Amino acid sequence: MTRPATSGARKGSEKEEPREPPPTLENKNIFYVVNEPGGYVRILGGAVLLGRIEGVIKEPFYHYNSLISNYGYYVKPVHKVYKRRSGAKIVYVYYGRYWFRRMGSRLIYAGSEKPFWIPYEPPENPVDGVTLIMEGTDLLVNKEGLSKLLSVAKSVIPGLSLLYRQDSRREP
Repeated sequence: MTRPATSGARKGSEKEEPREPPPTLENKNIFYVVNEPGGYVRILGGAVLLGRIEGVIKEPFYHYNSLISNYGYYVKPVHKVYKRRSGAKIVYVYYGRYWFRRMGSRLIYAGSEKPFWIPYEPPENPVDGVTLIMEGTDLLVNKEGLSKLLSVAKSVIPGLSLLYRQDSRREP
């Protein structure tokens, strides 16, 4: 019994025309905001927004850390704490200037004040003092933190828009 000759392709694997990806928050400059209890707002899909502006926030600190590397210190503009709550990953994000002392390959937290013997002043952190919570792809931030975050985001993302909604459904 002989099998019919095939090209090796499986049934249904004919080439399809490439489809345009469905519109998502990742490829738009529109983010939906929902009011939450306790004076917080939830930015739906805000992790994308955060990822786009963190590079701008961190860039001056990279240069500064190269200047102070001979002093044995390192400064971070953002500190993230990862937790699990009911099986979901929650990330607490704190913005400021966090100093670390280099001990070999380890970094030891040294506080939030610049050591007095380092002659160079660190760069300003435009979102200094902002604390936010990342739940999945959503961001929870207080309204004061939102205004600082937006001032940076609008300089990085042209045409950025926030649309306020009554509920946290994903679809508009």
